[in-house]
Amino acid sequence: MVKIIYHWHSFLEIDFLRWIILIDPFIKKDSIFFENLLFDSPYFTDNIYCDVTLEEIIKKDIKCILVSHLHYDHVGNAIDISSQTSAPIISTIENIFILKNFSVRIGKNIICEPLHIGWEIKISDYLIKLTPAIHWWSWHWYACGFLIKIWGKIIYYSGDTALTYEMKLLWELYDIDVAILPVDGRFNMSVEDSIKAIEFLAPKIFIPVHINTWDIIRLDKTIKEYYKKVKNTRVIFLSPWDSISL
Repeated sequence: MVKIIYHWHSFLEIDFLRWIILIDPFIKKDSIFFENLLFDSPYFTDNIYCDVTLEEIIKKDIKCILVSHLHYDHVGNAIDISSQTSAPIISTIENIFILKNFSVRIGKNIICEPLHIGWEIKISDYLIKLTPAIHWWSWHWYACGFLIKIWGKIIYYSGDTALTYEMKLLWELYDIDVAILPVDGRFNMSVEDSIKAIEFLAPKIFIPVHINTWDIIRLDKTIKEYYKKVKNTRVIFLSPWDSISL
C-alpha cells in the first residue's frame, strides 16, 4: 500500500511499507538554509503550523528528499534532514550545485542526486522522473516537478508552476493516479487554470496544495464549489496530517 500524507503548504510524505519519500519538506522557518542564506519576506509571517517536527521526521526511514526549487518554503529543512539521515536530495542539477556548495560552506554533509528535466533515477522499488515547471527566479536555479512511480502507482507532483501544455503530454505518456498541484493563483496557477490542468492530466485523484498557509495565498471556502465541475477525477482537500491510501 502507498500512502500520501499531507503535512502543510506543499510538504508531503509518501509512505510505502514505512519507507519514506519527502517532498518539499518545509517544517520550520529557522532551517539551516534560511538562517544562513535566504531573505526574509514581508509576505511570510513567523506563524508556522506544520503538524510534525524535524525531530520526528529524522527518526523515519527516509529514502529520498525531493526538492522542487529553492524558495525557502520548499527547500525548507532538506539540508537538515539529509545531513542527519543520509537520505539523498533529488532536484535539478542547478539546484543541487547550490545546495551542495552551500552545505560544504557551513560544514554539513549531504548526499545529492542531480538530474535534468526529463531524466529519471531508480532507487530500490521506485522511480523518480523530473518534469518541467514554470517558476524561475534569479539565482540560476531551475524549478521542476516530479513523477513518482511506486508499485504500479504513478504520483505527479508539479511543484510550484503555472499551467503548462506539457501536462497534456504527461497524460499521453502516463496513467496518473494522483496529481498534486498548487492553486493559490498568485505565485502559481489559479483555481480555474488548475481545472484545465486536471483536464490535461486526467488523474484519478487531484489534491490541491500551496493554499491558506499565509493571508496572501488564502482562498475562501467557495473554492470547493469551483471543483464541482471536474468530471472523472476525485478532488480531495487534505488538512495537515490527513492522508490517502492507494
